[in-house]
This record gives sequence, C-alpha cells and structure tokens, in this order.
Amino acid sequence: MRYVRANLLCICGIWASPLCVALSAAAATTAGTEVDASTRQEVLEELARRLESQYVVVDVGKNLAEMVRAKQQSNAYQSISQGPELTRAGPSPD
Repeated sequence: MRYVRANLLCICGIWASPLCVALSAAAATTAGTEVDASTRQEVLEELARRLESQYVVVDVGKNLAEMVRAKQQSNAYQSISQGPELTRAGPSPD
C-alpha cells in the first residue's frame, strides 16, 4: 500500500522527481490498482497538505487544498476505488 500512496501522489503532480517518473511508469503496468477507503483518505489529506506547502503560487495552493478537503467532506471521492481514477479526480469544482 505504501507504494500505491507514493505513486498516487506522484501522478497527482505533487512530487516532481526522477523517483516519481519511475513510479509513474510502473503505474502504467498496474493500472488496475485497488484503492481502499483508508488509502484514499490518506492520499487526499497528503495531497491537500502538499498543495498548501509546496504549490508555487501560495494562494492558489491554499484554494486547491480547500477544494480537495471540501470535496472529500462531501464524499465526492467516496466511490473511487482505482488508483488511476483517483489521480484524475483532482480538486477542480464540479
């Protein structure tokens, strides 16, 4: 599961490193990766934290983090059970 969490954060664009490139390439071969509720919650929380702390435009990062948290609280991500689907869900408004 740790590999899945790291890979999802890489695909979400939060880590820009050679390791992420390698993990993303590996993800292409494991496209059907199951994501349980605990992993989904952990990835979304980490995504929001990293958006706030690492996004280049601070205000935009904070707004994106708020969108992720709001969608998470409204259970918008609840039905997502596959890693690739979670990476495409993003913080954008509906």
